[in-house]
Parts: sequence; structure tokens; C-alpha cells
Amino acid sequence: MTVRDKRVMWCHAHALTGKPRVGAWRTTRSPRCLAADGFEIVKVQREHPASGSPQVVIELTPGPAVARRCGRCGAGTVEVHDTTVRRIRELPILDAETWLLVPLARVRCPACGPSTEALPWLERYARMTKRFAESVARLAQVLPITEVADHFRLKLGHGQGD
Repeated sequence: MTVRDKRVMWCHAHALTGKPRVGAWRTTRSPRCLAADGFEIVKVQREHPASGSPQVVIELTPGPAVARRCGRCGAGTVEVHDTTVRRIRELPILDAETWLLVPLARVRCPACGPSTEALPWLERYARMTKRFAESVARLAQVLPITEVADHFRLKLGHGQGD
């Protein structure tokens, strides 16, 4: 087991127990095991829905000195028009579906007007992190798509409305 594997296991274990070591979660960045740079963890819950597998829900809040960027042109801005919470799928933690509750700001861009802020780890309009999407795509290159969907507990649709 490599040092990185041990670090990831430590992050996962402490994300589930909610008992980080002193100062471990009190930075302007989230732990490396999450793809949520610029955010701090507010709350971690492990849920067991009646409908299926366990879930880990991680509530995030923006770090204090995070520069916001327009999602259209990339210009920096400080004005926030409004904020909505988006539920984003992340890589599983200890075989539990992981969801991030991310407050996304609509910023007032001087050039574009109101626009959703750009995050380096999230595509525009996406409901999953880039890291999660890349993992699904990599696995789909070597396994049948139905097995990939089962592995990540994804639903396969046959078009719009499914």
C-alpha cells in the first residue's frame, strides 16, 4: 500500500466518522480525497436510505478568500447575484455513494451579466465532478457499460425523459 493510498483511506475514514485530527479540516481547501478546492467542509453525514445503498453527504461552504470567476468568460468578480445549492456526485467513499452539497454563486460579471461561477473541478451545468466523470469514462473503456453503471450505481437511460 502506497503513502497516497493510506492518505486516501485516512481521509475516507475520517469523513465518515466526522472525527478529524486537530486542524485537519480547518483549511481553505477541502481534503485531497475530495475534488472541491476552495471549499470547506461544514457537515458530513452517512445516510442509509430505504431505497438502496448507503450514501455519504458532504456539505460544503466557500473558503473565506476564494476568488470567484465568471462561468462564461472567466473574468474575476467579487459581486454575487445569488447562491443556490447544487447536489454533485463525487467518487465513492468506502463503497458509499458520495454527494457534495455545493453552494454555487451566480456572479455579476461586468462583461456577461449574471452567470454561474466557474469551478475548476466542475463542468458548467454538471451534476458530477470532473474526477467522477473521468473515472466512469476510464472504466467504460475496458468494461461493458452495464457493469460500469452497476459499479458506480448509475442509472442507464435510453434518451430524454428516462
